[in-house]
Amino acid sequence: MFASLRGLAETLLGIAATRFDLLGVEIAQEKERLVALLVTAMALVFAFAFSALMLTLLVVALFWDNRLAALAGCAAFYGALGAWLWSHLRAQLAAHPPLFAASIAELNKDCDALRETLTRPPGVPPLP
Repeated sequence: MFASLRGLAETLLGIAATRFDLLGVEIAQEKERLVALLVTAMALVFAFAFSALMLTLLVVALFWDNRLAALAGCAAFYGALGAWLWSHLRAQLAAHPPLFAASIAELNKDCDALRETLTRPPGVPPLP
């Protein structure tokens, strides 16, 4: 009986160690993804801001006689572009799977297997 309990404890500890390793890998992957996302977002903001400034100056210079209308048109364009980029960013963030999805799925499988093992009558082999 004690050998069986010790074997069960060793198995559970092994499963927990594997799951924590998986969790660590997922945390590292998520950190890398977030850093890359932030760097890309900062570069995007810088590039668009500089481009918007230059484009605005060009439009105002081209339409110098109607500079207020040119500035209003540029502002409307940048507002629409910002709204589109915001919706695109939200869609990208929503499409990413939940944090630690693989770890949670594996833990759920482990719990199901443990429940089956504990509820199975002695001497009955496990299902394949």
